[in-house]
Amino acid sequence: MSPMTFPGCFKNDRSVSKMEKITLGRVAVMVTERCNLRCRLCAPMTPYWTNTHDIPLERLEQAMEELFAIAKKVGKFSVGGGGEPFLSKTLFGFLEQLLQYQDRVDKFDIVTNGTVIPDEHLLSVLAKFDDMKVIVDDYGAGVSVNFERTCQALEGAGIPTERRKNNADTSHYDGWFDMLEVVDPPRTEEQAKEIFDQCIFSRDLRCNVVYDGKIFPCSRALAFHRLEQVPKEKDVYMDLFAQEKTAEEKRDELLRHIGAEFFPVCAYCQGGLRSHQRHVPAEQLGRT
Repeated sequence: MSPMTFPGCFKNDRSVSKMEKITLGRVAVMVTERCNLRCRLCAPMTPYWTNTHDIPLERLEQAMEELFAIAKKVGKFSVGGGGEPFLSKTLFGFLEQLLQYQDRVDKFDIVTNGTVIPDEHLLSVLAKFDDMKVIVDDYGAGVSVNFERTCQALEGAGIPTERRKNNADTSHYDGWFDMLEVVDPPRTEEQAKEIFDQCIFSRDLRCNVVYDGKIFPCSRALAFHRLEQVPKEKDVYMDLFAQEKTAEEKRDELLRHIGAEFFPVCAYCQGGLRSHQRHVPAEQLGRT
């Protein structure tokens, strides 16, 4: 399904000329569905997914080929978007493949939860990037059990590392949002647009999440898709693997995607609004 199906989502209806180049402010690529934490308020809701697996390397490589065939530049390229990237058996190969796109990306980063210590193999490829930063979240000693050892391994290899405290007092955006519940009945189109206009994920982060060749506007939209929580006609994403479309048609669709004023799934989402209550990060399911 494509947002092009919903003309009300867009500011205009223009096409991209053959000569026009697209710059994406941010892209996050999910390399694995697996995670060794079970965070109750996880934005992509991966603790609630079943039959989780790593995204196959060939699928990741194909997605990047398709993406960079239609986008000239990416501002920030995040390896993650859901799951714990350091668990992925395809991460090393994917990073090796990403090196060829360094001149097309301003900055790379990886966000890890401080539980998995990278091995020498992984450290060696991370060190090859000109502008790669690893953000290590610290959810506390009982959760990020290898926080210090992970940071030391990265710093010892000369890899820029951000130690990010993520607790009730110091969390970025002042805590996590509770977006678990699906809005029912769904909002009107005007209400959905209002949510989109105020949502931190759509306005501040502007994160295009790539999952198995599909581009979603945010991680919650990906969760709606993976958990089949909304009607199929409202499940909006751009399919990079659509064989029936030319590169020019995909480029046109991508422009529409990043220019959307809202997405149909916004009608079902609680949204990440600045006025909403915040919660302690990384509260684990099954713990009291």
